[in-house]
Amino acid sequence: MEKQELLQMLASGIQDGSTSREEVLSFVGEVERKEVLHGGAREEGLSVTQILYYIGGAIVVVGIAVFVGQKWNELSSFFRIFMTLGSGIACFVAAALLSVDLRLGRLPDAFHLMAALLFPTGIFVTLNELGFRGGDWGPGLIFLSLAAAYALASVVYRRNLLFLFTIIFGTIATLLLTDAMVAGEPIFDGGRYAAYRILGIGLSYCVFAYAWRDTPRRELSGVLYGFGSLGVLASALALGGWKPDAYLAWEITYPGLAFGAMFLSLWLRSRSMLVFGAIAVMAYIGKITAEYFADSLNWPLMLILAGFVLIGMGYLTYHLNRKYLGGGR
Repeated sequence: MEKQELLQMLASGIQDGSTSREEVLSFVGEVERKEVLHGGAREEGLSVTQILYYIGGAIVVVGIAVFVGQKWNELSSFFRIFMTLGSGIACFVAAALLSVDLRLGRLPDAFHLMAALLFPTGIFVTLNELGFRGGDWGPGLIFLSLAAAYALASVVYRRNLLFLFTIIFGTIATLLLTDAMVAGEPIFDGGRYAAYRILGIGLSYCVFAYAWRDTPRRELSGVLYGFGSLGVLASALALGGWKPDAYLAWEITYPGLAFGAMFLSLWLRSRSMLVFGAIAVMAYIGKITAEYFADSLNWPLMLILAGFVLIGMGYLTYHLNRKYLGGGR
């Protein structure tokens, strides 16, 4: 529908009373409010301003950490708690107050970042100073509580950065709690147990990214597709093992996973998944040639062949990115 036709229909609706001016203004105001809260419907990636906010916030946290570290033995328990947990609470309150004024845009995110970085250390310092010892389950339960708190905060303040920290804290909690569940004696050996957990986390990232593609959290989808595909492909490659302890099922399955990620990326329009899929194919080719042909007389020939295959994969990635994802390079 042309813009002129749309404006004419809107004018006709106002004239015949089917649409009121108040409804139009209310709709426009709601759209503008959502764009401010979520960084703008057309905004992709991080702006220079956001990057400066985050870098500045991270530097502040580093400064606090260095100061506390230098003065640790001189500080009382109260000031240790005040400088860590207290600073985190102060940053969160400042972010909440700044969020009231929508004209400030993403400025509150800088304080939310500082709070999220300070809270874990502050909680551990507080519990340590109060004499609590959590054992194997304590750290995992702390991060699980942080994930729940940030999930609630992301609903209240509608900031995607808060939900990103929900995912980060939830991931850390998952790793720590699954470690505590096996109490140092995993069903699998340590490396394979870790690989299966990362594989599951990577798959969950991709599922969340797909589920949020048409929601206000869609700006997180690119990050989740990237880290999710990286987690799945890296863990699956590790699960394949190395000769003579290689696992044939994973080595046979892996090319399907890698190529599947590449072509799935075109449907999902995820450039990061395409890149990681291509890297996975290259890594697999290098692994197989080194694993099965290193002691063969055909080793130089296999290296030459693998080199040309990698060149071909590079061009295929470039072609798919340019044709289907709109990338110039």
